[in-house]
Amino acid sequence: MSDSLPIMEQFYSVQGEGYHSGRAAYFIRLAGCDVGCVWCDVKESWEIDQDQYKSIEDICSPIKEAQADFAVITGGEPCMYDLNSLCDELHEIGLEITEILE
Repeated sequence: MSDSLPIMEQFYSVQGEGYHSGRAAYFIRLAGCDVGCVWCDVKESWEIDQDQYKSIEDICSPIKEAQADFAVITGGEPCMYDLNSLCDELHEIGLEITEILE
């Protein structure tokens, strides 16, 4: 299981599309993509810099402070990574999780 992941950005906002549209959500955008879809709206997330890696604890700390109850894991390409440690920690702090695969 991974104890760190490359983070492009993370923020608390409102889900803007799909089933959960309008729902407050904490977004975790992972860096790195091995697919490169032409319709991707965040091509800046495709590359990974070594300084983007954060521990699971550092990723989850601001989520606890935001008192969010719903998280969206997006990318980049989240399926490149073992997300078990991150998802376990998010569940432990009481979050429902969805993934947006681009």
